[in-house]
Amino acid sequence: MTVPAAAPSTCPQQYGAAAGRLPVGRVGEPADVAAAVLFLADNPYITGSTVYVDGGGTIA
Repeated sequence: MTVPAAAPSTCPQQYGAAAGRLPVGRVGEPADVAAAVLFLADNPYITGSTVYVDGGGTIA
């Protein structure tokens, strides 16, 4: 799993601009990724799935 990381010097304006382009209207938090991982780990019926945790960025 590849998780992009932001440099500590990233300014809040960049986050605001990114949030404005996403359908959910905000940037993702670590808890968003954790919820997706827990969902996949907790459901034994899911196999071979790709789950994009990107706030709708792939469709925006």
